[in-house]
Amino acid sequence: MIIRPRVDEIVNFLQRRCFHNLFKSVFSCFLMPKIRPLETKEASEKKKNKNAIVIGIIIAAIMVFSTIGFAVLESYSSQQQGQGQTKYRDYQFVETESGWQTSLKISDKDIAINTFYLPNELENISGHGRPLLNDFVDKKIFIIASSNTERQAASEYNILENFALRIQLACSKENENSSFCTENNLPIKGCEDVDFETSIIMLQETNQTNETSVNYKNSCLVVKGYSAELVKATEKSIFMIFGIME
Repeated sequence: MIIRPRVDEIVNFLQRRCFHNLFKSVFSCFLMPKIRPLETKEASEKKKNKNAIVIGIIIAAIMVFSTIGFAVLESYSSQQQGQGQTKYRDYQFVETESGWQTSLKISDKDIAINTFYLPNELENISGHGRPLLNDFVDKKIFIIASSNTERQAASEYNILENFALRIQLACSKENENSSFCTENNLPIKGCEDVDFETSIIMLQETNQTNETSVNYKNSCLVVKGYSAELVKATEKSIFMIFGIME
């Protein structure tokens, strides 16, 4: 006798089978770890060598660019140090916004001399006699200046305040009645007023370009010049006082 399965049993069997296969597929996709294909030893070594070559190229590039950068920076620094500096005899001059500066050390004092001109620009100015710093140390210094140009030049001698007892503007006998002299009640001085306690600096603005000069005798310094040439002559006298020029 042939036993035939019932239709409902066949349906249940198929449903269980399908559910089992579906669960197995989901479990294998989401829960089972993926396994990478194994690399051969030759492929692994090749990959390592490639990485080593790339790293070596990167390190070499960094070293090359670092060396080039350092060389450029060093060159730029050297150029910057060389700009705006010059030397006259044993004195170093550094360029400033308004001119030039040189530094001296005198009796433990650091002295900065600021000028518009360099000594070599003033060598053609004629001079007679040689003023020395000792001629102004611990003395009263009267600077005779009447015109605006003369007073501008007079301010250059403020550096002597580090050594003199006092510095004061004065007027010459020729200008004693000028408004500037009378309004400021300035003393009247001349070279005849020098003594052991007093030195005279007389500034004279001239009308001739060929009269620019620096003359010194018996503690009286006479500086002459036409317009801006008076400032040049004044700065030459300062360089002479501090021994930078002869």
